[in-house]
Order: sequence, then structure tokens, then C-alpha cells
Amino acid sequence: MYSAGYFSQHSSNSNLPRLSFATSFKPKHPCLMIPRLASLTTVSEEVSVKVGVRVSIPCLYQPSHKNHVKYLCKGMAWLLCDIIITTNSGSSFPEGQYTISDDPDQGVFTVSITSQEEGTQTYWCAVEIPDALDEGTRFQLLVSEGESYFSFRRLQSVCGSTGNNRI
Repeated sequence: MYSAGYFSQHSSNSNLPRLSFATSFKPKHPCLMIPRLASLTTVSEEVSVKVGVRVSIPCLYQPSHKNHVKYLCKGMAWLLCDIIITTNSGSSFPEGQYTISDDPDQGVFTVSITSQEEGTQTYWCAVEIPDALDEGTRFQLLVSEGESYFSFRRLQSVCGSTGNNRI
């Protein structure tokens, strides 16, 4: 597991801004360093799932991010979250606990999580931005023995079809 500000080894110079995963980033004025979130979104702020059940979360991004590395990060604070899995490398977690796939033509990458413990976990869909702060958007996974549901607070519209009927 890597920290979002670090790769397997980090720079000893902590005054450098985070450039991809290669250096650490410690802003002098953290209130002024707010990541841009407008070009990356997910369909749900909250997802409830039963323990042991796999859930897939689509993360939508702008065409300008088509060739960038995408990743899943875990933790309450964006700049301090731990990178779980990336589109250009595997995961250090047990096989199948986390997966990630990217569909650049559709502008969406999908993260799948199989939670083994009860509680609320905060995750970030993120895109590596070369020579700038990475972009991320947050969602919470509520894991319990109860029913599963999605909270669509951010979703603009939902459409689909059943047979010949569009809903």
C-alpha cells in the first residue's frame, strides 16, 4: 500500500509539490491547496453493501485524462489517503479484494471492492495529473450485515431499459 504523496520511495525534499507519485507534498498553507474535482466524478456519494459482497463503482473522467494513470485511494483526507490499486500496477491486497479497469473510449474507470469488515470506509477515485496535483473525488462505502443501497445525491439523471421500455 502506498500513500498518495509517496511512491515506493519518496523524495527527501518535502518542499517539492507532488508530481505524480514520485515526491512528497506538504503545503505550507493547506487551506489554499484544494484539489480540482470538477473533471472527475462518480455516480454515488454513498454505497451500502453487505460484508463480503463485491461492489463496483464507476468513476467518470474528462477526455483530457484518457491516457493518464487512474487509481483507487483509501482514507478520510485526500492528500493523505493510501493508494490501493492503480491501472498501471497490481494491488498488494489479497487476490480479488480490489480490482480496477479503465475504458478510455467511454471516459470511465471502474473500481471493484469486496469489503471484509463492517464500518464506513472513505475511498477516492483518482487520476494522476503529470506536473500538477492529482484529481480525486470521494465516495463512502458503508459495510454492514444489513441491506445494500446507493445514495444518488450527485447523480444528474438515471436512465436504462427493461425489455422495450425505457425508464
